[in-house]
This record gives sequence, C-alpha cells and structure tokens, in this order.
Amino acid sequence: MAASCVPVPLLFNKKNNFYYMKKIFFITCLLSLFFFQQQAATQTADTLKTITLEVGNLHCDGDMPTIQKNLLNQEGIDEVSFTARKKQAATFTVTFHTAANSPNGIRTAVENTPGCDEPDEKPYRVKHVSNPQPLTP
Repeated sequence: MAASCVPVPLLFNKKNNFYYMKKIFFITCLLSLFFFQQQAATQTADTLKTITLEVGNLHCDGDMPTIQKNLLNQEGIDEVSFTARKKQAATFTVTFHTAANSPNGIRTAVENTPGCDEPDEKPYRVKHVSNPQPLTP
C-alpha cells in the first residue's frame, strides 16, 4: 500500500505571516512604550539640598555624634555637621539627595534615634526645620 499524502492547510502563507508579524510588532511597541512611560514617571529629578534642624533634649556631648551616625546611615544623606550643645540643644546641617530622602524623613530619623545612654528610649526632638536650600555647584 502506498503512503497517502494528506494536504495540510496552509496556516502560515506569506499573507498570514505578514499579518501576524504586524500584530506582534504592534503589541511589542505598545508594551515597550508603556514600560518606558512607567520608568520615566518613577524617576524624579535628583537635586542636592541642605537643611538645618534644631534638635532638643540633648543631655550629654555624646548625643550629637549618635544622631550624626544615625543620619549618615540613612539613604540619600551625604553630609551631617552639628554645633556644640547649648541649653540641651544643637543645630544640625544635613546635605541630602531629594530623590532618596526628604525633610520629613530626616526629622523622623532624628526623632527615632536611640539615646546614647538609654538605647531603649528615643529622647531627641526636632524643634525647628529650615526650608531646604539647593546647593549651587
């Protein structure tokens, strides 16, 4: 008996291939456009700013370095300096990246810093925050 050839329907002829390729190309373009729009929306302009905070409830000279160390461990903070303690308060100057941190985030970090003598307590309070000033190159 001879093998019979059954014709297979031509699903992918030149006309159908072109049609499907156009569809795939169009869908790929839409997906990539959506992806790049989402990526651009999540990126914010990063500027370097400086903020000044007056921190109170400082009881010893070890409190300022403790706060400084905690702030420097926060994301986006480049530099922290402080003044000498006067009347249980000191002024901190913080330079930070706006894409990674904010004045409210810095305030929260200061107030959540454990005390240098009592690690279970969070005694520090921010009395005043200045407006962030952009640094000029």
